[in-house]
Order: sequence, then structure tokens, then C-alpha cells
Amino acid sequence: MEIEEEIRVVIVPPNPREPYRRSFRPGIGPNPFLAYEHLERQGIKTRFLDPTGRPWNPFAGRNPLLQSIDPVRTAKIILQQKHIDIVVSVTEGGAALLSLLKSALMPRVRVVIWDLMPVEDWQLSNRLLDITIPRVDGIMVLGSNQGEYIRQRWNPSGKIVVIGHGVDTDFFQPRPIEPDGFILSVGEDAGRDFATLMRAAEGIQREVVIKSTRSAPLPHQSASRVRVVSKWMSYIELRELYTQSALVVVPMRQTLNASGVSTILEASAMGRPLIVSDNIAIRDFIVPNETCLMVPRDDPAALQAAIERLLQEPETCARLAAGARKFVETHCSPVVFAQRLGSALKIFAT
Repeated sequence: MEIEEEIRVVIVPPNPREPYRRSFRPGIGPNPFLAYEHLERQGIKTRFLDPTGRPWNPFAGRNPLLQSIDPVRTAKIILQQKHIDIVVSVTEGGAALLSLLKSALMPRVRVVIWDLMPVEDWQLSNRLLDITIPRVDGIMVLGSNQGEYIRQRWNPSGKIVVIGHGVDTDFFQPRPIEPDGFILSVGEDAGRDFATLMRAAEGIQREVVIKSTRSAPLPHQSASRVRVVSKWMSYIELRELYTQSALVVVPMRQTLNASGVSTILEASAMGRPLIVSDNIAIRDFIVPNETCLMVPRDDPAALQAAIERLLQEPETCARLAAGARKFVETHCSPVVFAQRLGSALKIFAT
């Protein structure tokens, strides 16, 4: 494809973005549109095309992966293709139909997957990946481990580019560490291992707060200091939770996806001391002993020891907090992330 002065990109998300765009006001939450403003300065014009609602999309309102398999949205893209250089499908669902129709109906347009969801025991996801990965022009992954996994399993002809993840370093600003605050853990995805955290909490004389609407099990009687917050929170309320915490724990299972990355980057941006489980999928986003303490997975004794160490070593907390903030400023701010994203899109446009 011959590159024009402007690269025109359509992003197809698994969930509607337009309602948040309309309601967003500076200060109410992290600004998810900053990176795209920076992309425009690089000559890359982006627009979002949300999934269609009912009755046109039979999967509307269901699992995001299903909802993104949207025949009406696919038809719109095909009809508008002369105004499009690249279609970026966030997760593999939006690329499924496009990848099947691309060679016949829109050979000029590049189709790229961003943040695919390889889950070894999820048959639907695996089937969609088997369909899309051999046919798309490129894949943007969050972490290096995903790139290696994709090459070994599918050996695709499309390019694979690691773009990492971003965080709004203005909304999530450093706050003084609260030495008497609670131990905080935040997360919604299935990769979280809150059960191990609860077992570790049994021997700790400090309140543990778990913010999760669906992933946290109920605390058992011996974990009397564990408080599960399952209500919906605004971003301002979530930021206040970080502010009130003494440290943040991100307990994880081994995953192919970057489980825990949002919490890690938000806590890092706010200058919170971090403890994370050793999960290969998030190694691009931490530097053990510089930005966090890393402990083995499914090891409550090691997790308890790490928590107790930070509660007793304020100088270590301060060092890790400063290192974490510096890391996100250097690698994950909206400007830096937009530069990586823009470079990837220019690679796919050639």
C-alpha cells in the first residue's frame, strides 16, 4: 500500500467507547483519548467504530469477545474502505469476519489485531485466533511473552510488534505513602489470585482491602481483616483507595495475557509500594527490587513475608515507589505510549 501523507485508522473496540467519550470531562478519570491526540500530531488520524446494538448485532450486550463479532460493523468497514488504510481490532473478535473477507473484498486495507486474548482453555477464543492470526496483516501485543507464544503456535506471516501499555500519569499522580494505611489489591480479571492473598493475610496485623466486583472470593473466617469492596467505583474513588493504602499487592496466576497490568501501572504512577506475583506476562512492566517486590505465585508464606517487610521498612517503600513512578514516566506515559503505537501503525502501513 502506498503511504499517503495521512494514515487513516479505524479502531473497532469490543465494547462501546462513544458513551464515555461524550461524558468524559477532564479530572473525572484517566483520559483514554490523549494517546490518539498525540497520534494525530504524527500524521495518524484515528476514529472509533463501536459495535452495533440490537437487533442488528445478535451478540450485543453479551461477552465483549462475542459482541465484537459484529456483521453490521464489518459491512460498514467494507463499504467505507476507500477512506481507510488500517483497521485495528481490539481483541480478535472484531477481526474474525474482516480477516475472512479481506482478500476478496478489501485487499488494500491492512487488518491488525491489538491485545488479543489467548486463553488456553477457552474454545471460542482459540477458534477465533486460529481463524484470524494466519490472515491478518499484523498483531500488536502488550508484552514480549505474547509475541513469542504467537510465533511458536501460529508462525503468522503478519508482523508482530510489542507496544506495551499506557497510563494517564497526570490523573494518577504520586501521593505520600500512608504508613498506617491498609493493604490494597485491585482487579477484575480471572488471572487474579485473591485466594493466596487471603491466606497470606491470616498472619498480618493490618487490614487488607480487595477491590473487585466479580473476581474475589468471599473471605473465610480466619481472614477477618480482609474487606472485599464489590461495589462500582468511579475513577476518583479508585484513586482515593490508592491514596489511602500503605502498599498495593497484585497477586496473579500464570497467564498468557498481561493480567494485572492496569493495577500495576496505576499504583506505580501514584507512587505506591508494590508487591507482584511472578507472572511472565507482566515482566515488561516491572523491574524487581527497583519498582516492586516480586514473589512466587501461589505462595502465601512468601507473600506474607514480602508484605511484612514493606510494613517494617519505610525506606524500601519509598525507594520502590520512586522507582515505579520513574518507570511509568519513562515507559508508559501517554506521549511515550503514543510514540510506540504510532511507530507500529507506520510499520503496518508500509
